[in-house]
Amino acid sequence: MKKLLAILVLGLLLCSLALAQSSLPKCKGINTFLWTDCFGTEAFYGGKTYMGEYEMEVPNGQGTIILPDGEQYVDQWYMGSKHGQGTYTLANGNQYVGEFKENQYHGQGIFTRSDGLKYIGEFKDGKRQGQGTMIFPSGAKYVGQWKDNSFHGQGTFTYDDGTDDKGIWEVDELIERQQ
Repeated sequence: MKKLLAILVLGLLLCSLALAQSSLPKCKGINTFLWTDCFGTEAFYGGKTYMGEYEMEVPNGQGTIILPDGEQYVDQWYMGSKHGQGTYTLANGNQYVGEFKENQYHGQGIFTRSDGLKYIGEFKDGKRQGQGTMIFPSGAKYVGQWKDNSFHGQGTFTYDDGTDDKGIWEVDELIERQQ
């Protein structure tokens, strides 16, 4: 109950901050299909709430969506999709801060798991792709190229004892060791 109350208070705080930052007028009426170029709050069946800017009846611009389990997305929307800069916090404590494209992680971002694992780098279509660094809870770290969420290309894996493996990686396996 305390967690739910904290989530509601946080949501209201975010709403008031978003409203204070929006230059758009308040949306009028209860028919969201008529909302355009305005700032409003919409409660959905099941407890999901969106507070933010609307254009042509969909979230567009700055806004926050909060789910009943505490999951939330705060920042930019484009025609109803998470798009642009944003912060996405999952109910389990995992968090992504970075760029989105059509509801997926896309561009530069930081993904932090609740157990301490952290990835800093490029994403494409929701996957780690391009240059990035993953820091493991043990202190081990991989710095290098990624493809489809795997070590892939030139990279260095440094173990928590300080030793490392440098070289060419393919699907998380070192295939060519380099000095």
